[in-house]
Amino acid sequence: MICIEPDAKKDVLVLSENGYGKRTDLDEYRITNRGGKGVKTINITEKTGELISIQSVTDDNDLMIINRSGVTIRTEVSQIRLAGRATQGVRIINLREGDAIASVMAVPRARRKRPSRTKRAQWLQITPKRPSWRAPTTPRTKSKDNKHIKEHVFSLKD
Repeated sequence: MICIEPDAKKDVLVLSENGYGKRTDLDEYRITNRGGKGVKTINITEKTGELISIQSVTDDNDLMIINRSGVTIRTEVSQIRLAGRATQGVRIINLREGDAIASVMAVPRARRKRPSRTKRAQWLQITPKRPSWRAPTTPRTKSKDNKHIKEHVFSLKD
């Protein structure tokens, strides 16, 4: 069970043990009173398996999914499409035969800090790559269309 404020901008995320899941807008759920029988949130079949997790999420969350074999994935909640309340959902994670989801947790989205181009350029200026050069060899003469061209040959040290 989850408790969400009625005016919150959150979605309900459900995941089943066979890797199926969906996000549903909170407005699709009716408010129940004391003694209510509940509201159906996912169509449970043999294909989807039992319900593993129900969580309130926003687009600013990531989803950590761990299956019984120990494989962990992290995916953005915004990549999981919105679906109706009584549907079975879409495949979130491909599982091997006999494997199932063990745990699911909504976490804050990871913010990757990439260096800006100027900082990267400054870093490259501080630590330049300097190739090692051999001394130029003696000039050799090529004949091409009755013209003699002299060129110097340079090669990199290994």
